[in-house]
Amino acid sequence: MTLKEITILIADWSDYMILPVFAVSLFTVRRNNYFTILSAYLFCLAPWMIASKITADHKIANYYLYHIIGLVELIFTFLLYLSLDLKKYWNIIFGIVLVAYLVDSGYLLVHNREEINSVGLACCMFFMMALGFNFIWKLYQEEKVEYLGFYPHFYISGGLTVFASGAFFGYLLIARMTHEIVPEENFDYSWIIISGFTYIKFILIVLGIFVERKYAK
Repeated sequence: MTLKEITILIADWSDYMILPVFAVSLFTVRRNNYFTILSAYLFCLAPWMIASKITADHKIANYYLYHIIGLVELIFTFLLYLSLDLKKYWNIIFGIVLVAYLVDSGYLLVHNREEINSVGLACCMFFMMALGFNFIWKLYQEEKVEYLGFYPHFYISGGLTVFASGAFFGYLLIARMTHEIVPEENFDYSWIIISGFTYIKFILIVLGIFVERKYAK
């Protein structure tokens, strides 16, 4: 087995990683609003990620699943940060991004375009990045946390933000490939990038959950 084949195999399993992460999220000690939303996010995301993996393995067109996956990412990420006291103007920004995402997905579906809504997903990831950086800046300004290592939201937010950063560029590459003739392996590389950052997201989420379990008061 070549290095490329091993890399692709590891990337393929990134979708299945959501199952143990969801199971871990159910055993968080303090069931506050934030961790309830986190469990709901993982629960709603899991079936679509697993379905995308299974259909891809069987060479079944699954582009439409990514419209749903992106929508789940967008809505639940916003709800997670909303539970941490976002400024009101973020509601307006969320509304704009949500409408833009639905328009992009709707256009592709109405015109029977069998492709991932990579432009909408890139916008979604950029919004997630903005929320993450805003959260970190808010912590810095308010100085509410003396040591971030004891703050579970920092790890989870970091996971979501790092994932969004990598996926943003991955989806931009896919968007470019859609309109240009490029080697098929380039698509594999962009997907490996997204899968790699998916691992990072789930690892940091699990770390945040264990920090919450250990230091919950």
